[in-house]
Amino acid sequence: MKVSTAAFALVALGTAVTLFGSAPASGFALLGSDLPVDLRHYRFFGVFLDATANDNVTPDADFPGVLGGELAVWKGAAEWGSRSHGSGTSDPLQPNLGDGGANFDFYWAGYAASHGLGDSQVVAPVQSCGAGILGFVDFPFAGGWRMKICEAWNWHDGPGGVQGTVFDIDIQTVAAHEFGHALGLGHSAVSNATMYPAYFGTAGRSLHADDIAGVQAIYGAKLATKPEITGLTLAGSVATLTGWNFDATNNEVWFTPAGVSDPAADPVLKVTGIPASAGAQLQVALPAGAGSGAVHVRVPGTAHAVLSNPWPLDLGPNAITVRSITPATVPALVPGTARTMLVTGTNFSSAASVAVTVDGVPVTSLAVSSSTQLSFDMPQVDSLGAVTVSLTQGTSTATAPLTIVAPDSPTLQCGTGDVGNPVSAASGVPLLAAGAVGDLQVVAWSVDPSPSHWPGTLSLDLGNNFTRLFLAGPNQLVAIPAKGWTGFTHPAAGASSGLTVYAQSVRLTGGAPYAVSALQEFVLQ
Repeated sequence: MKVSTAAFALVALGTAVTLFGSAPASGFALLGSDLPVDLRHYRFFGVFLDATANDNVTPDADFPGVLGGELAVWKGAAEWGSRSHGSGTSDPLQPNLGDGGANFDFYWAGYAASHGLGDSQVVAPVQSCGAGILGFVDFPFAGGWRMKICEAWNWHDGPGGVQGTVFDIDIQTVAAHEFGHALGLGHSAVSNATMYPAYFGTAGRSLHADDIAGVQAIYGAKLATKPEITGLTLAGSVATLTGWNFDATNNEVWFTPAGVSDPAADPVLKVTGIPASAGAQLQVALPAGAGSGAVHVRVPGTAHAVLSNPWPLDLGPNAITVRSITPATVPALVPGTARTMLVTGTNFSSAASVAVTVDGVPVTSLAVSSSTQLSFDMPQVDSLGAVTVSLTQGTSTATAPLTIVAPDSPTLQCGTGDVGNPVSAASGVPLLAAGAVGDLQVVAWSVDPSPSHWPGTLSLDLGNNFTRLFLAGPNQLVAIPAKGWTGFTHPAAGASSGLTVYAQSVRLTGGAPYAVSALQEFVLQ
């Protein structure tokens, strides 16, 4: 979408397709592409910055597990669906939600760890898109798409109308228009169609007959043989789906993941090989990692009509969802006990009710600040690269990807790593040293915090110009192994109680000037 002096012009800007404000001669236009069944998913990344884009905090039974701007985006996608989305009545400005009537339905796949590349099929708010642009869709040559919604405007998440100036824009309307581009439609010449290249308010949330004709031109009018879900009941961890046209022996059931997924990975959480009775009912156990959201049934085949409509799945108030983890990349050693890892999501109850592991290592220091946010101290894990953060509350589990990297510079932790933390002299001083794999380091310690400086070679924050400096570690050398960190204990028996000790690690690899870690300070007990 792009604003002009006369109207808000809707513009799709893509890497392969660029459509400016002029409309075609008549009716809908086709971009010449379609989305195969395996590319019907989409995810969300980021957060809308406007308070008015996140002030809808009333749960919607037809769209469980999301609120605010993400709910408005999901509704924009749902309007293109093959039939009413759930009850179809959850939007006060639409007589029905889900009017496409084609062999096409989008699949809400939860949250992505980033906006990914141009074919990631991720929706993301971005700070700037250029003068006058509301949003756009990337169309890479390899298939798929990516949508960006531009933060230069005052966004509103509904569900009612939008009040304000010409700069106040409805998320759901813009999302519905851009999802039309994602599924293969260009602009329409019909002035009140969703795909018309001008923003005319919330009326664009509802598909016009021309929009419906367009999506049906690409995917065909909904076939009588298309699988359709008409109801869902949940008993414990088993969902019973009713409807028709399910396969007798080999259905796939797709769930919305509760966690965050890599934008380059296939996000479809599926259970395969599920039989159905008389083609009208099937039962499926909820897979690990399933969240509140929606379910689809896919039957064998590759045609457009093999995927059912979505049906809402609400796992209840104890079902957690994870939407982001920050930072997404963490060094192998983070000194101290500060809860530096932040997780956002939904339905976090308390620190006692949520269990967190990182690469299978339990988190021991965790705080829940609200139902949508928790933080924890990063534990030591034994591998570099991609690991999984897993959150469990009751029977609900959500995951998020995390990348562990070797620190660029030497890193040292003494005891807990907190300033002045007490360490038992009798048990020895526990030390952790991290750095690039294969680095050789030495650990220097002193009771004197006066600096030591050797111009062009080494600068330390301890040791009184090298006169009160000692070395720790096995054979006074520390080798960094494949996991990016190592630990050992330095003996301190006989040391005076209450003595404050300072320490730094020095990287020998690479030669002078030698890189050093931040200063550590602990107290012997």
